[in-house]
Amino acid sequence: IETHLDLVSAVKAHLSLYFAEEDELVNQDAQAQIREALKPVEQAQVFVHPYVRHGFARWDSKQRDRCALTLAEHRVGECFYMNLKLKHWVTPSVAQEPQSA
Repeated sequence: IETHLDLVSAVKAHLSLYFAEEDELVNQDAQAQIREALKPVEQAQVFVHPYVRHGFARWDSKQRDRCALTLAEHRVGECFYMNLKLKHWVTPSVAQEPQSA
């Protein structure tokens, strides 16, 4: 993302980005560049989840963090509600693992 910040002015729809503070793929300098570039974009939100690593919100990740995952899911639900006016949005529960097919 940080290599394409020249495209920020093209953002017309709501944009939510979720980073791990200790992300090995998107380091803190890159996260800061992204946050700074997106400041003037009213419909953009950048969330940095502290004390977690890349993959914190994936069910199959060793880096999975239940608290950060719950917060990220809440923020996604809030994004849907605020921007798509989905009045009956229910954030998926992290209390159970996803069911296998």
